[in-house]
Amino acid sequence: GRTGGRTGGRSSGGGDERERIASIVLNACAEAGRMDLSRDVLQAMRAGGVSPGDLTFCILIKGHGRRGDVRRVRQTCEAMARANVTPDLATLNAMLDAYASNGRLVEAEEVLASMLGPQATVFPSARSFNTLIKGYAKAGRMRQAFDVVRRMREALGPEGPNQVTYSTLIHALVRAGELRRARQILAWMGTAATHLEPDVWAY
Repeated sequence: GRTGGRTGGRSSGGGDERERIASIVLNACAEAGRMDLSRDVLQAMRAGGVSPGDLTFCILIKGHGRRGDVRRVRQTCEAMARANVTPDLATLNAMLDAYASNGRLVEAEEVLASMLGPQATVFPSARSFNTLIKGYAKAGRMRQAFDVVRRMREALGPEGPNQVTYSTLIHALVRAGELRRARQILAWMGTAATHLEPDVWAY
């Protein structure tokens, strides 16, 4: 999602273009689960005088998170701070996903809190909340998952939760054998209260 888009709001100079090209290779490493090769790419960037920006750090965080390497995720976040690179929404969502998908829900909550605090410069999206909901659902912690939905409504308004939100809850409830509650959410999605129609995934 990041490799074909903007480069974090920086100018479109040669350094940014070279980072974008390197990010294509890094993203391929992440998609293939070969984050061991990312060191070679970073070394080539340094040799070429290309400083990693938010695009590079976002892909590194995503890749290490998919590999379940939370230690490397933390190290990448620390390196990002040392480089004075401010994470954008895509990078913060990558952090959320890396922590939440690996059961590190305390760290995931900290990332979300940083987006909601008084000093925050990036506001969470529906995807931010949905990622945390999925983390709690995967851990079987449904009470906390529903609490995130409540906080999502408070932050984004009544129409903040979307089809992904409710489909994630339905999926988790079905896995937990709570079919009655899953059916209740499915039925509720079709009412005027949600402004949503259940999609194929919800069913």
